[in-house]
Amino acid sequence: MPFKRGVSGNPKGRKKGSANKTTAEIRDQLKTAFGDTLERLPDKLKAMEYEKQIELLKTFLPFILPKPIEIQESNIEMMQPPNITISSVNMSNEPD
Repeated sequence: MPFKRGVSGNPKGRKKGSANKTTAEIRDQLKTAFGDTLERLPDKLKAMEYEKQIELLKTFLPFILPKPIEIQESNIEMMQPPNITISSVNMSNEPD
């Protein structure tokens, strides 16, 4: 039988959530290429007109904040606690 579900064949493998080598290299290259631009960004934003600042914020906000989850009515019904009815129980040794 192959490996059990959720168990890797390599216990010393990459930790969950860690970036792969290519992603890490690309991030480093982007930081090198645009690092000075990012440092000057606050001053550039202050020099922009208010409307341009709002447009820029609208563009980047989806990458900064998580996307909201829509709760549907059917999901709300599933979240209600169950109805529990307690009935009397004969605790004596005598049969009913």
